[in-house]
Amino acid sequence: MTTTSHGAASDTDEDLKFQIRVQLSEEFAKAVRESAANPELQSLYAILSSHNAELVCQYDAFAGYCLQIEQSGELDNTLYRWTKATLEDSAKVSKYLKIFTIYVNNDEVYERTIADRLEQELQSLVDSSVIMKMNRYDTNPATNPQAPEKYRS
Repeated sequence: MTTTSHGAASDTDEDLKFQIRVQLSEEFAKAVRESAANPELQSLYAILSSHNAELVCQYDAFAGYCLQIEQSGELDNTLYRWTKATLEDSAKVSKYLKIFTIYVNNDEVYERTIADRLEQELQSLVDSSVIMKMNRYDTNPATNPQAPEKYRS
């Protein structure tokens, strides 16, 4: 099983939201990003559709965030500097082109019950030719990575 959880959420913390990310092979990641038809992705798309969910490429999300910050002119921002540096690192670009966040109802994070169902249904596709790896994240700041010191103001 190649599913990992990030965060030490307690079952009583009702305020936490969750997010599921999947890593696809280079071939499937390219097909998803280009909206190319691929019969091997039908199982994945069927599960996503049943949850009103979609895949958002992490690279594209990072690039969109940087563009938004650049257009606003608010470049003196730790998260922006860290994200921009990621986009300038070819090894990280290669990595993030294959990682997709699952948005549900256009939301980047969602209730625990939604994440539980989605994760359970996707499990059959993990370690297959479709999903190489699946991760679950929560919104607890204590369990999320912090920007390295060199990007902080």
